[in-house]
Amino acid sequence: MKTRMRLSLSLFLLLAVQSTGALAATISYSSSYGVPVGVQPDWNTNLSLAKFNPGLGTLTGVTVSLTGNIFGSIGVENMNLTDTRTINAALTASMTVNLPNAATLTANPTSNQTFILPKFDLTDDKTGTSGETRSNLTATNQVYYYVLPADLALFTGFGNQTYHIAATDASFATGGGNTSSSFSNVAGALLQVTYDYTPGPVPEPATMLLFGGGAGALALMRRRKKNAAANL
Repeated sequence: MKTRMRLSLSLFLLLAVQSTGALAATISYSSSYGVPVGVQPDWNTNLSLAKFNPGLGTLTGVTVSLTGNIFGSIGVENMNLTDTRTINAALTASMTVNLPNAATLTANPTSNQTFILPKFDLTDDKTGTSGETRSNLTATNQVYYYVLPADLALFTGFGNQTYHIAATDASFATGGGNTSSSFSNVAGALLQVTYDYTPGPVPEPATMLLFGGGAGALALMRRRKKNAAANL
């Protein structure tokens, strides 16, 4: 009887220990430059984001996201005196951020446009019969970087981490010879770091009840054993 009770109690406590475990948690920090109105590229700046505070628990994963936005207009003109031209143009910028583990993350917001324009009307004004201007163009590109487990320590600590980010204008137009183009744009970027972690060891209510029940069973077994010894 005593052996059976000990085995039952041991199994009970083992199940209680196995049920212990904190739930996963997530915390995010973000910073931006030129959002929402934009800043004319080319630009570069430093953004500051909090590191993962080790006092919160154990860091299990880091995701860095970069969102690039571009706004502006494209003007093109067919300068060919005899032929219609198809002109492909793009309002675009390249935004790159350097990460603490020496990796880079690049977003390329791009608005692609196609123009079919008759022969040159003898006025390079990006309007009329041989030219066109398209305004209020917008584009967004969001990219992600998942930090390898070996690099998690580089994102852990107290205080902030500085991230250098730069935006370069890369707008272009192609359509063969005798074309003219102009671009007017601004760009902005949002940087976000998300930490996945396991909080510090805080017993869950259900686990506390299990351990409480186990402690009660152990006390009851000791009491019975003591009473049995007194009756001898």
